[in-house]
Amino acid sequence: MFGPMLALVVFAAADLPELKARGTLKVLVFGEDEDILPRAGSPKARDRELLEELAEREGMTLDVVAEPDFEKLFTRLLAGEGDVLAHGLTVTDERKARVAFTQPVSVVTQVLVGRRGAKNLPTKVADLKGRAVTVHEGSAYAASLEGLGAKVVAADERLDSEGLVYEVGRGKLQLTVTDSNLFASIATYNRDVEALFSIAEGKELAWAVRPEAKALKAALDAFLVEKALTAYAEKLSLGDLDEIKKRGALRLLTWNDPISYFSHQGRLFGFDYELAKLLAAKLKVRLEVVVPPERKLLVPWLLDGHGDLIAAALHPVELKGVTFSQPYLFTDEVRIGKAALVPHRPEATDDVELLQEGKAKVVDRILIDTLPDAPRDFTVIAKELPIAYAMRADSKRLAEAVDGFIAATYRGLEYNLLKKRYFERNAQIDVARAAESGQTGTLSPFDQLFKQNASRVGLDWRLLAAQCFQESRFDPVAKSWAGALGLFQLMPTTALELGVKRREDPAESVRAGSDYVARMLTRFDTRIELKHRLRFALAAYNAGPSHVEDARRLAQERGLDPMKWFGHVEKAMLLLEKPQHYRKAKAGYCRGSEPVKYVSEIQARYDGYVKIVQ
Repeated sequence: MFGPMLALVVFAAADLPELKARGTLKVLVFGEDEDILPRAGSPKARDRELLEELAEREGMTLDVVAEPDFEKLFTRLLAGEGDVLAHGLTVTDERKARVAFTQPVSVVTQVLVGRRGAKNLPTKVADLKGRAVTVHEGSAYAASLEGLGAKVVAADERLDSEGLVYEVGRGKLQLTVTDSNLFASIATYNRDVEALFSIAEGKELAWAVRPEAKALKAALDAFLVEKALTAYAEKLSLGDLDEIKKRGALRLLTWNDPISYFSHQGRLFGFDYELAKLLAAKLKVRLEVVVPPERKLLVPWLLDGHGDLIAAALHPVELKGVTFSQPYLFTDEVRIGKAALVPHRPEATDDVELLQEGKAKVVDRILIDTLPDAPRDFTVIAKELPIAYAMRADSKRLAEAVDGFIAATYRGLEYNLLKKRYFERNAQIDVARAAESGQTGTLSPFDQLFKQNASRVGLDWRLLAAQCFQESRFDPVAKSWAGALGLFQLMPTTALELGVKRREDPAESVRAGSDYVARMLTRFDTRIELKHRLRFALAAYNAGPSHVEDARRLAQERGLDPMKWFGHVEKAMLLLEKPQHYRKAKAGYCRGSEPVKYVSEIQARYDGYVKIVQ
């Protein structure tokens, strides 16, 4: 009798280290066996894709287990028969008492669904009083309906939400409720149903794990934060300059190497990266960096719309669908050793890696000059080869703007300073390049503190690192003119409130800074998507939540979206520097340019950290 119970306890206690040793991540989903292979584009498929990516990162394979009885999902999770409940559960207080929820996967509206064209359908919330609506007993939908006076009819437990919507379309059921994300997916193929109106907004959907699986929850939280803040890299856009300005961001496709883009001690470096930052500033947009998994994907990713231009030491060549800018740099081409002259190498090869492996035969001279261990036995075979930006051939306005930027910048003061910094002897850059060539996966001396506290508050440690660098450049005794002190620049009153005795103590500062940004995250409307709420939290850390709420109200007044930071609330934040606006604001004047810069620079640095350090 005791043997099976003991085995169950051991299995149920499994956390991330044990799961990795086992080699599988067991994911529980609601439905029949066919739900193990969800329809492409559905929320279930998206959850599956995300969890497959996480499992692969952690060296595991995904084992999906379908459970047709909704309530048994929780029982099986707590018994250790699954590790993650990935149904996209609505977060409720009752459920929080049973399981641990991750950061939200999405924020949705609960919508009432009826058969298209049916008679006597309700048109407003008041019409629901006494109306029969079929949903699963004990679900968040049932709780919302009961609160509105509707009559809840228990659904067949063999049907998931999508199945219930299907039955409504067939006329077998009158009404049901589903979430807005799922309905948007259903509407792409089922025209027999319609969303009538919302019955509840701002409902967070999340994954669930056992309360004791703290390491697994931390990994899931960090992963979801990363996905939320770097979602732009997955979005495709083939627009020209007008689309870039509307988006408010120039997406740079580049590569991690000692010329284009690399990091050292939390700082981001690279000649191509820094020159592109000047270009983005000229266009009055942010710079977003996109690094594909392989260098040879730079051009395909450009053509697919992952980025707007490539800056990765490319030589202009004939490529279908691609146009090149005027040159912004020149270099000699050299032959290494006594190797025979070979045709010009493909532009997508990783010459740095080949050099380090001793396989390169023909490379650019600038690589030889930037790599300390590169071979010095070479012969110049071509002089002054141009290096240029690559863009899609139909990005004509962007190409004009880029050529104008090069004409105005080339050999100017900022350009010459960058060129001197990266292509003449520079001790700081040499050290950074040497560290890049032997990348250890560290950002600072305080990485372990970031990891411990990020795990505790449900964030990504690289986001805490990016914020800490913005605050203090990783200097534990940094002090501001206003009296803020330490890694997270705590003011005396904030430190007292958070129980900090020594602000210059790295452990205390990181703990308190992590607590405070996590607290700011809870200050904002749960209807706000995680990525925007994280940016609001950062802005609130810098300027205070009252000023951010003022900016949200002002954004709404001016026809901007108060639920989004970039391009919306950040614009309103700048207006709080002007008397006609701050005199009407509850919190008064705010130096709005500071939180705008703060959030933008942390986002850019975090993007870099994600691409360089796992």
